[in-house]
Amino acid sequence: VALSAAALLAGSGSPLGRASMDSYHVLFLIGLAAAWVVQRGTPARSGLIAVLGVAAFLAAGVTEDMGWLSRDGLLPRLAYGLASGAVVVGTVGLERQGRLRVGRVLEVLGAASYSIYLVHLVPLTLTARVLAMAGVVGGMPGWLVMAVCCLVAVAAAVVFYLVVERPVTRAAQRIATRLIEPREQAIRLA
Repeated sequence: VALSAAALLAGSGSPLGRASMDSYHVLFLIGLAAAWVVQRGTPARSGLIAVLGVAAFLAAGVTEDMGWLSRDGLLPRLAYGLASGAVVVGTVGLERQGRLRVGRVLEVLGAASYSIYLVHLVPLTLTARVLAMAGVVGGMPGWLVMAVCCLVAVAAAVVFYLVVERPVTRAAQRIATRLIEPREQAIRLA
């Protein structure tokens, strides 16, 4: 509602109007829908949902590489977003059913996912620039350059999670608990 109001007030041609109507917002809505589904229970066919999600994601990538799917706009966001949502719903279901164990590394990456989302671009870009300035990019296959950049970006984001996000979240939880507990006690006494 706030984004729509901003677009109306600022006009669709303004930077605020364009940002408020960006097709990336559909990904947020798909994430909300996936969370809603998994909070309601475990889907009966979680494995099938996960496999279809992976297949749809790969199909979106192939069609994009072949030029049949544009890189921008609502359609690619829907294609990748719905596929990713299916993967999330399916894998959460598999984990709940005990058919999927993610291990400690993936647990940490999952916990750090918001930090990865927030900070990945800076270390990714800096790593690419350092590799280019060092002159090693020309001698490395593109996939290896991307793998190194991604590993550095994820490692930096995990450090950010451990050093910043987790302590700040814990402090905020302690503050919230101190604010809420006296109120709950007062309500019980009344």
